[in-house]
This record gives sequence, structure tokens and C-alpha cells, in this order.
Amino acid sequence: MKTNFLFLSLSIILLFGCDDKNSTNQPQPYEKGIFVLNEGSFGNGNASVSFIDADTKAVSNDIFAAVNGRPLGDVAQSITFWAEYAYIVVNNSQKIEVVEANTFKSVGTIADLPSPRFIQIVSPVKAYVSNIFSTEITIINPTTFAKTGSITVPCSNDCWTEQMYLSGNTLYVANTGNNSVTVINTINDQIVTNIALGKQPTDLAFSAATQSLWAMCLGGFECFPNTCEPASIQSINLSNNSVDKVLTYQTTDNFVSNLQLNNTGNKAMFLNGGVYEVSLTSNETSLHNLAQALPIGGSYIYGVRYNDDNYNYGTFVTDAADFAQNGVVYQLSNNGVEVIDTFVVGVAPSKVYFK
Repeated sequence: MKTNFLFLSLSIILLFGCDDKNSTNQPQPYEKGIFVLNEGSFGNGNASVSFIDADTKAVSNDIFAAVNGRPLGDVAQSITFWAEYAYIVVNNSQKIEVVEANTFKSVGTIADLPSPRFIQIVSPVKAYVSNIFSTEITIINPTTFAKTGSITVPCSNDCWTEQMYLSGNTLYVANTGNNSVTVINTINDQIVTNIALGKQPTDLAFSAATQSLWAMCLGGFECFPNTCEPASIQSINLSNNSVDKVLTYQTTDNFVSNLQLNNTGNKAMFLNGGVYEVSLTSNETSLHNLAQALPIGGSYIYGVRYNDDNYNYGTFVTDAADFAQNGVVYQLSNNGVEVIDTFVVGVAPSKVYFK
């Protein structure tokens, strides 16, 4: 594990009252816009991050390498923005790169992780990292980059944890290998309970408007190309850790992914060969395919980002093409019915973040 004490000192200053009037007025190249996380081709070490300027629509590709003079790594999985920093999880490189969010200058690396997927930061001294192919939830200090502990989650088949959600002192972890959401007390790092769900939950999405946490279940990856059971979206009641609503869908295969909620919490969007929008307030399980607006042809829809009223950038859909050449990102109108712009980004674009 790599520790950077200079970063610790700088972080303490930033977090607890530095007032540098000169620096706050300096223009920042990645202050406002759309970040695109490009996974890259597995084993080729060509993961990258692209940035689309919100005002000019100019695209800057591979910004990590451009700023730091070295490649990002192999298979970029997710980005978490916290305080002044961005934590870029690079799965197959078993690390998390930490950069200044507005400049993408590197401030350190969290290395030697089992197989990281997502990071959930709790405080300046604690964060949790989920892992694929491991029973371990890794506990790290996000300021010093030191590994401080771990939690072993229950596992009934292939061990695998995915997205997390923090509510007060409670962490909810999509425990794909146990067909459940594992609930952890972040004060003592003890498992409180496991909420049984459908087969293989991966994505968690919280609606502030309705105060509901939704989990997406694949339906059974081991049954490819068909699901063992229908894919589903399940609502978790955070007051008693119970499931209070289940919506099931007959999908084309078990690659449902990228669960997103709209601002009002009455609709969800996810991928399954197309871009589907569904109602969360009724028992209607028919799928409205927004991909009909896209000039896709034989390409591969790989990521989606719902329009957010806080930014009003529109809805974005990523196209990974053949996972070897540069992919593209489509910007849709707010209602999702037409393409208003197209951007060429890196290899295998998978996730979109607004800033």
C-alpha cells in the first residue's frame, strides 16, 4: 500500500479551512462538464477518461495521461468524486488513482487491492471498496491511502460485490455472490443483516425525492445466454431493511445494467441491448426502448446517464463499438427521443458523470 504524507497534509488544509483567494479564482480545465469513463480493452492497459466541456462541447481525450505523463491502467471501472478529488477505480490494475477533480493532477495511488469495483467514502479517514472475485470489502483511509481493515461478506457462489450506498452510519452493499444486499454498521464495521433479493444484485440507486433505495438484479449470470429468473428492480425500505416492491422484466439476456433514476423518482432507466425506461410507481413492466433514437446499427450500447435537473445536460448513452476502437457518446434530448450531439471518446466508454 502506498502512502503519501504530503497529500495528507494538503488534504487537512483543504478540508479544514484553507482560504487561498488566489487559487480559487484560477480557471480550472475540468470544472464544468461531462466525464466519460472508458474501460479500455481488457489486458491492454488503455483505460482512459474523456472530458466534454459543457459550454463549448469540446472533447479532451485521455486526460489522465495528458496531465500526468503515464497511462491510467487496465480496465477503468468507476469514478467517485469527493471533496476536491476524484477516485478512479482501475479494476484489472488492482488500484485506485486519486487526482484533483478540476485538474486531474495525480495526488497518489491506492494499490494492491483485490479486484476493486467501487469506492464509498464515509469520512476523511474511512472508505469502503467493493471487489469482484473476492469476499472482501476493503477498508481504506482515503486521505493517507493506507489499508486499515477488511470485512468478509457472506458468499453462496461466485464471490462478488458491486455498488454501495451510504445512509447515515449504515452502508448497503450489493452482494452479487450472495443474492442479497449486505448491511454494514460503519461505526464498528460489523455486518448488521443481509437483505435477500433476486439473483445477483449489482446496481443500487437512491431516490432523494421518494427516499427509496432500488436494487437491480441480473436474474442469473451463470445461465447465460438466458436468465435463471427474470431480471428485476427491487425497492428496499431503509427503515426496516425489507423489500417492499419488486418489478420483474422479461429481458433479451441477463446483461441488464446501469440502473438510473430520474429526479422525481417515478421512472428508472437501464440497459439490456437497448436503453429502456420504466415506471416505478405502477406495476407496469413494459419496456420503452429509447435506443430507437440512436443511429446504432451493429454497435454496442454500453452505458447510460439519465438527465439530471441539477445540470440539465440531457441524457447520455455510450456506444462501445467493438471494444477495440474508440467509442462514441450520444447526447439525447431531455425527453430522450432525439440525438442532439455525438462525441468520439476512448475505447469502451462505459460510464458518464456530470460535474
